[in-house]
Amino acid sequence: MSERLYHFDLERAVLSTCIFEPWRDDISDLLLSYSPEIFYHPVHVSVFKTLQALKVSDKPIDEQFVMLRLKAEGAFDEIVFLDILAATPLANVTAYVEELEKAYRRRRGIDLSIEIKKRLAESDEAPQDVIAWASSEMEGISGRSGSILRSKSVMEIEARDAEFLTQNWLPIPKGSVTLISAGGGTGKTWVTLQEAVHAVMEDRRLKVFMWLTEDHAGIVRSRFDAICDKIVFNVPEEAKRRIVISSDAPMVMLQRIRGGYGVSPKFNLLKRELSDYGLIIIDPLLAFYGGDENDNSQARLFMQPWIDWARESGKSIVFVHHSRKGSETGPKSRGAGAFVDAVRVSYEIEKIMVRRDGRMVPKRDSLHLRKFTLTKDNWGAFRHLGGFEFERHVTPMQSAREVEVTYTTIDMPEIQ
Repeated sequence: MSERLYHFDLERAVLSTCIFEPWRDDISDLLLSYSPEIFYHPVHVSVFKTLQALKVSDKPIDEQFVMLRLKAEGAFDEIVFLDILAATPLANVTAYVEELEKAYRRRRGIDLSIEIKKRLAESDEAPQDVIAWASSEMEGISGRSGSILRSKSVMEIEARDAEFLTQNWLPIPKGSVTLISAGGGTGKTWVTLQEAVHAVMEDRRLKVFMWLTEDHAGIVRSRFDAICDKIVFNVPEEAKRRIVISSDAPMVMLQRIRGGYGVSPKFNLLKRELSDYGLIIIDPLLAFYGGDENDNSQARLFMQPWIDWARESGKSIVFVHHSRKGSETGPKSRGAGAFVDAVRVSYEIEKIMVRRDGRMVPKRDSLHLRKFTLTKDNWGAFRHLGGFEFERHVTPMQSAREVEVTYTTIDMPEIQ
């Protein structure tokens, strides 16, 4: 078993190569990109840390400098150090480092399994919370240990334009997060349902998940049927079935952890459960947030995992957000500016209004329409829209809301 958990001979050979051939590119990458934890022997760990410190401070890397630094830190072991110097430098250090990584992950996995058993047996934590925590830890183990950056020459990167879902209706960028803001009663659910319908009709492989926490599932189904019957016609049954809806209570993703805020371990479980969906719509954002809605640092902390998930998986993630009340100028999205700053594309939706008798009222012949404003566009969505303001048919011509609004604005005859 020990040969699978640690390799002292490989560790010595890797360290010997670093000491005797520090000018090599693969050695520079090793020293700048890996954690000392890939080594098991404690003296080997100290030697690697010393090598990294010398590299970062741009000091010579040779046996004398390493030995002096170790002695100054009280970490020098002459026998172990001589064994390292006696090892033959490696021509291909990368393959050996990969073996050290495998052993490191096995050690981490064993430690994690012990901790899981301990927490399940001895703590008062709910089993699902322990599993969520373990899932988060496993994600860390599965990646490259200690990797800081992944980089390549700009000339090695393939140039490409941003890609969008439903670019002719409401362009939603792929591999990014989009924000849609609107006031209460504007028709946010109608918009997102129609976005889902257009998306599955456009891409026959796409699956859409909609977490709509503000409306009962039966009401959502009624609006969905109205869209398919009266707005977007000839929607195939197969396409409809690729839209999955949940009206479960929201899962708060930002939690207090050790005196500060952190992302809930349940986020990793959510990622796994929704791995098959290319478009994910979350409504409303603040129900899943959990922090101070006006705190930019907390808002950015909440948004970053969603941004990373979208970028790494190529998914399109849409947050539906509430607009601020009032008529202030500038973006109307409620709360911290970091919510808008974090996304690549942001839309604001309003009813089409006209001034009548000194006040703004819905325009009678446009009750089924909504005005969209593209308030942030980092990836060129406007090229597919022809501008930054546009209108879309959102609700049926004879929707209940339309009838209600129409009748409340009719001039009634005077009673004689």
